[in-house]
Amino acid sequence: MEELTLDFTGPSDIALAEPVEENPIRLSYSSISTYELCPLQYKFKYVEREPGIRTPALAFGESLHEALRLFHHQPVPVAPSLGQLLGYLDQAWDATPYSDEREERTYKDHARQVMSAYHRANAPRFVMPVTVEQRFEIPIGDVTVTGIIDRMDRHPDGSYEIIDYKTNRRLPPKKIVERDLQLSIYYLAAQEVWGITPRWVTMYYLLPGQRITVTRTEADGIATRERIADVAARIAAGEFRPTENRLCNWCDYKAKCPLFAHESRRVQQPDPVDISGAVEEWIKLQRKAKSDAVRLAQLSTVIHDYCAAEGLDRLFGEDAAVTRTASGDGLWSLSLKENRR
Repeated sequence: MEELTLDFTGPSDIALAEPVEENPIRLSYSSISTYELCPLQYKFKYVEREPGIRTPALAFGESLHEALRLFHHQPVPVAPSLGQLLGYLDQAWDATPYSDEREERTYKDHARQVMSAYHRANAPRFVMPVTVEQRFEIPIGDVTVTGIIDRMDRHPDGSYEIIDYKTNRRLPPKKIVERDLQLSIYYLAAQEVWGITPRWVTMYYLLPGQRITVTRTEADGIATRERIADVAARIAAGEFRPTENRLCNWCDYKAKCPLFAHESRRVQQPDPVDISGAVEEWIKLQRKAKSDAVRLAQLSTVIHDYCAAEGLDRLFGEDAAVTRTASGDGLWSLSLKENRR
């Protein structure tokens, strides 16, 4: 949808600016990223505690995570067989979010393929992780940050690597992983909880079966703390204005959002004639203004070029004139001058 804008200064929406009385504020990677994407979505989900929709994609990812937790959580450094891993998948599987048996079967078959590929790649070099699915709570300023680290390995040279599983279909550019907030939070958690500074942090993309490994530094840790503090301060101040973004069409709270609520409401009940007519006329005039602006720019170029070639600063029409004026920075502008009779 094209965006037409009109500057207007009016009263603020008090309902979207209520201070949060939660001390300390508890945040996680998910809640922080939700707030940065759309503060109002954060309010609906984490302040008002309105449940979202548990989608098939979410259930699919949770099942893979649980199957891998069981796979790596072993008493001895011997990899479970493929059959055992697929059994763990069956044990973790939740069929309720899928719309019908066909959809569930499609997801389940895909999950078995992903787990089979994971077993081929990882069973031959299986080691016992330092921890799997490790929950943590760490203080960052006045904020309590929580999370779950999927896995942390200790390498033969004594270095540590944090691994987070992802079910994205495509690999992101490495530069995205290099500044990923989730890995930065896990880096801080390892320092706070175990006194360990991981040498590596890794995103393991299960569907393509590829890893992207990067590093973190103390400077990254400081920047992460500042970023969390900034989000917490805005939450505490009650800053919950909606932010339109690429995921709005998939938001669980779209029908309640002031940017989109009217879209669904007008389907159920027509608007009053006066406001409906005002909206349609405004849109029509804005579109005409945009079209006129494009044509004005084209005509201005023609007039500028002609004046420059002929050494003129004013061109006359039948009942008015166009004056060409140079500004202090060397740019030229055109203005309308009405003829006086």
